[in-house]
Amino acid sequence: MAKGSKKKPKAEELDVPRKATCPVCEELRPLEALLAQEAENKRRGGWGTVGWTATAAVVRRLKWACEACIHARRAVLGVPWEQVYCCDTPYFAYRDTPATCRDCNETFVFKASEQKFWYETLKFTLSSWPVRCVACRKAVRTAKSRHDELAKALHALDPNDPDALAHLSSIYLAMGLRAKAADYLRRAKNKTRRRDRWEELVKRLEDLEAKGPETVIDIVVDGRTMRFRERPTPA
Repeated sequence: MAKGSKKKPKAEELDVPRKATCPVCEELRPLEALLAQEAENKRRGGWGTVGWTATAAVVRRLKWACEACIHARRAVLGVPWEQVYCCDTPYFAYRDTPATCRDCNETFVFKASEQKFWYETLKFTLSSWPVRCVACRKAVRTAKSRHDELAKALHALDPNDPDALAHLSSIYLAMGLRAKAADYLRRAKNKTRRRDRWEELVKRLEDLEAKGPETVIDIVVDGRTMRFRERPTPA
C-alpha cells in the first residue's frame, strides 16, 4: 500500500447511522434499541468479531428489526448473548421465515417465536434449521417412537401370553400394518383361556379383517421413503 494512503474501513468499522431501513417493514427507523443490544452484549463480554455487530446488521441488512415491528409483533426481539454460534451472525430479532419441507415438499413457516425457542432456550446452534414441517416432524417422531416400542415388545415377548400378543397387535395396527396386527390377534385368541377375553379378541379380529389388510405402507424417515409390503396372513 502506498505511503500516506488510507486503508478502506470495513463495514463494521464505519460509524453506525442513527437511522436505517428496517428489513421487516422497509421503513426508515431509529436504531437506539439495536445499539442498546450491542452495548449490552459487549458489556457481558460477548462477540465483537467482524460480522457480529449492530453496524453489520444495518449495513448488510441482517437479522434485526425496528422497535415498531417488535411492538407490532411482526418480529420477536433476539438476545444475542443467549445464542450459540461460531461463523454465523446473531439474531438481533427473529421474523417468520418460509421454508420447504423435504418430505412433503409443502411450504411451511418457521415462526419467529419458534426460532427464539430453538436458539435461546434449547441452545441449538444458529446453523440449525428445520428441514420438515411440523406435521412431518411429528410423523417422524411418532414413527420412531412406535418402532422403538415395537422392538422392545418383540424382545420381551412371551409367545404364550395372550395379553402380550394382543399388545403387539395394537402396535402393528398403529403403524398401519393390519396383516401383522391380525396375525398377532389370532395368536392371542388361540392362547387365551378366558371366555370373555376370547370373545373380545374375536370381535377385534373380525373388525380388523373387515377392513382388509394393507398391501403397501410408505413411511418417510430422514427424507427417504421406506416401503413395507404385506400379504394377507391365512386364517
